[in-house]
Amino acid sequence: MPLHFEVSAKYVASGIRFTHIPAGARQVDWHTVPERVLTVRLDGSAEYQTSDGDERLVPAGSFVLFEDVDGKGHKSLHSPEEQTVLWISLPQGLENT
Repeated sequence: MPLHFEVSAKYVASGIRFTHIPAGARQVDWHTVPERVLTVRLDGSAEYQTSDGDERLVPAGSFVLFEDVDGKGHKSLHSPEEQTVLWISLPQGLENT
């Protein structure tokens, strides 16, 4: 029996970038993102804390939507090894194309 995958609609992305985080980066204090971005952690892990106290561990293979372009932002605690993160820049809404 053939396998059937469900695929969502296609959404607009204004760009993608790869971010290299060097080994030993560890803690990054409060900061915002320059634009609304979906990040996909390709290796390593990070723990994020938001300004409202939410804490989340994000292992390799996981993703996070960052929308904190204003205000206090979030802080990050990175695992000790070097890491690569894919950043997908998104418009304000997820409009189908």
